[in-house]
Amino acid sequence: MIDSIDIFMKNAKKVLTSMISRLYYLDSIKISSLDPHKTMLIIIDMNNGFAKQGALFSSRIKELIPNVVKLTKNCIEKGIITIAYTDTHTEDSPELKSFPEHCMKGSKEAEVIDELLVFKDKGLRVYEKNSTNGMMAVNPMEALTARYSIERINKIDTFVIIGCETDICVYQYATTLKAYLNQNNINSRVIVPMNCVDTFNIPDVHDAEFMNIVFFNSMLDNGLEVVKSIELRG
Repeated sequence: MIDSIDIFMKNAKKVLTSMISRLYYLDSIKISSLDPHKTMLIIIDMNNGFAKQGALFSSRIKELIPNVVKLTKNCIEKGIITIAYTDTHTEDSPELKSFPEHCMKGSKEAEVIDELLVFKDKGLRVYEKNSTNGMMAVNPMEALTARYSIERINKIDTFVIIGCETDICVYQYATTLKAYLNQNNINSRVIVPMNCVDTFNIPDVHDAEFMNIVFFNSMLDNGLEVVKSIELRG
């Protein structure tokens, strides 16, 4: 597959430098630029099992909480439809063959963090998922049909995706959603703010910074709108 490791590593350094530069020059957008009636906020796996405790807990995801909560609060206050997905597994879940036991149904780990649960009485809806890709559990458009009119749902053309993990659950959901929208000829924006997304770090195995760089770039290549942040003022 690789004829020369030396040549490959030399080229890889150039490519990685280019990828870093591409992300460095991305802009932020203002929340005021988003039409509340046409925007939807989607939160991925900000639960206790990733952000606070358990086999897949990551301090990087814990540090993500303030940014996620601030954006969620602002979106809900502006009337932006907001939903959250949370990993919820049973003992026969095939995913547990690839990952340590985590977020088991009925456990504290499977619950969305308290900082977000406070928004449930203000419209936040939570959906369980039994795989890394929440799109396989509940399509966001279909999830809204029980609560909103078809007219309101059909207006939505902007989707903001935040949470964890950059290279697994967020990536799979975001690219699948974009492909679904394209397949159905729905002109849309799928926005991923980098300051509200992160992944776990395992030294010499899963370098978080490297994974973020590679997968944010891949999101861009897949037609997603990756931005530095969504500014809450101005």
